Amino acid sequence: MLDQHKAVKELLPYIEHRQCARHICQNLQNRFTSAIYHTLFWRASKATTEHAFKVVIKKIETLNPDAHQYLMEKDPKTWSRAFFQTGNHICPEIRDKVNLLKKAQRHYQVLLSGLNQFEVRGATDAYEVDLERKTCSCRLWQLNGYGCAHSVASISFLNRDAEAYVDNMFDTTTFRKAYNYIIAPMNSSDKWPETNYTPPLPPINRRMPGKSATKRKKSTTENTGTYRVFKAGKKIRCSIYMEIGHNKATCP
Repeated sequence: MLDQHKAVKELLPYIEHRQCARHICQNLQNRFTSAIYHTLFWRASKATTEHAFKVVIKKIETLNPDAHQYLMEKDPKTWSRAFFQTGNHICPEIRDKVNLLKKAQRHYQVLLSGLNQFEVRGATDAYEVDLERKTCSCRLWQLNGYGCAHSVASISFLNRDAEAYVDNMFDTTTFRKAYNYIIAPMNSSDKWPETNYTPPLPPINRRMPGKSATKRKKSTTENTGTYRVFKAGKKIRCSIYMEIGHNKATCP
């Protein structure tokens, strides 16, 4: 089935439909061989605002009304970035999890039992799903708030969007409200107001569990390379008589 088949819009009415811009451009070149149409088409396809799209499409109309009519018949909303939908009301991580559930739901058979009630059958088990109450007998939907494979299968059975059934706590608006309040600025400690309360003291030092460190921790500016100390050229001195030529161990 092709992307432009009528059944796509009938079976998937709630999703954004797009066409391949490269194929549209190829068909445009087959009809209108001038290279200027190729350049202007990609400008119109990559335009990010509706105003920029209209400026380019107006140039095409001035050059050749037939080329303009051909592109308009292809529905610019499906091939120009100026009309693509942006953003999503669901947090990105939850949206990715819902997309995984959309793939997993293909392995289940859905039977309509009543209004918004379904029996979802797998290879070895079956579950009850109630879309109105947002419940599933596997209890995963009630626990995570964004659904399970059984609930998504029931939602897809009705040609609805599974993201519309995600709990409001995963909405981007709710996320922004949670971080809407700012952390008030604060002066340095020497400017804090004095109180009659006992000032807080630092915690008592205690020995941490495990083996204590025996090596000195080097500073970040110190060279961490290893060194070898050689005795060549160093004079040996006795620590008893302070004479040069022997040490304490070989002192006569």
